[in-house]
Amino acid sequence: MLRKKLIMNNIKIKNTEYLRPSRTIETILVSNKDLSNIFYVYNYEGVSYRVFKSYPNLISCSHEKLESDCD
Repeated sequence: MLRKKLIMNNIKIKNTEYLRPSRTIETILVSNKDLSNIFYVYNYEGVSYRVFKSYPNLISCSHEKLESDCD
């Protein structure tokens, strides 16, 4: 019988910036035994969330592009 080794991710909220009471940017660290990545989650009034791999991407999306153009 072949067994797969499960890799569990650890998720930690490192920081929460309150832009307004209903809008936040959360800095989240996702890690496991071998790797780690930081993501930025923009929460718009609890109904729309966007995940970014870098803070500059988050800022440029919110200031320079239409919301529909953001990745």
